[in-house]
Amino acid sequence: MLFMKHTQNLGDLTRSNWPTAKQILKSEDRTFDDHVGRSGENVTFFTDRILNFYVDILERHVV
Repeated sequence: MLFMKHTQNLGDLTRSNWPTAKQILKSEDRTFDDHVGRSGENVTFFTDRILNFYVDILERHVV
C-alpha cells in the first residue's frame, strides 16, 4: 500500500512499456503530460498528495 501512495496514476499508460506509451501518445498527437492530465492524475495533484503524505508522517512521528 505504501508503494501505491507514491505512484502517479498514469491512466491507460499504467504498466505500459515506453514503446507502447509512445505509440499511444503519437496516435493521439499529445505530450505525456497532456495525456496523463486527461486520463490519469494531474502532476499538481500528485505532487500535493506526496507532500501531504510526508507532512503527515512528520507531524505524527517527529514533532
